[in-house]
Amino acid sequence: HETEQIKRLRNLIPGADTEPISKGMLPAGMEGLLRNELEQLLGSHGFSTTGRVRGMYVYPKGVFMRFGSSGLYFPWTGEGHVDAGLHPLQKPLVLAHELSHGYGFGDEGSCNFLAYLSTIQSDDPVVAYAGHLSYWRTLAANYRHYEPEKYREFRESLPLGIQADLDAINEVLLRYPDFFPHFRYAAYEAYLRAQGIEEGMLNYDRVIMLAHAWRKSQRI
Repeated sequence: HETEQIKRLRNLIPGADTEPISKGMLPAGMEGLLRNELEQLLGSHGFSTTGRVRGMYVYPKGVFMRFGSSGLYFPWTGEGHVDAGLHPLQKPLVLAHELSHGYGFGDEGSCNFLAYLSTIQSDDPVVAYAGHLSYWRTLAANYRHYEPEKYREFRESLPLGIQADLDAINEVLLRYPDFFPHFRYAAYEAYLRAQGIEEGMLNYDRVIMLAHAWRKSQRI
């Protein structure tokens, strides 16, 4: 399903070819667009969206990625902060994730799920493509772990434009490697557990279970 969606949506993006999607293809006013998408989603399920949660980019580039993160929500200011060094296709979902924290969701998996839904339901093809591609990469990472050779063959069968996007995202991630991956993992694992998230870092991948349950409920 996700593979067909990313193929379909990329073909809808004006100017998209075999080159990676660029920053200039992102919609203007993306913060407001994503906030509206998220508020509509939450409101349709009876959640309050009081206030005006903000989301902004943080410099220098790589400031979060160097510590194994993409963004951070500051509850004292009501602002989500996103690493400006992320690839353009990573930014919509990460920004929506941080905005989700601002509307009262502390669970990382839930914020990933809300970010996924709010992006894929957008009328903007780049935002919708970015949301589906982010989730596709989560699924692909699990598939690659268990079936590396089959994953390689499958990836090489993708349209050249999608392969270029995946390569470009990987290049950005390699540009800002984690300084202390083992320490960061242990510290953040302890932090999440202290917040009542029993599965720790594994909580991020709860989006897979939530998305699967949502699809079944929607009969997709």
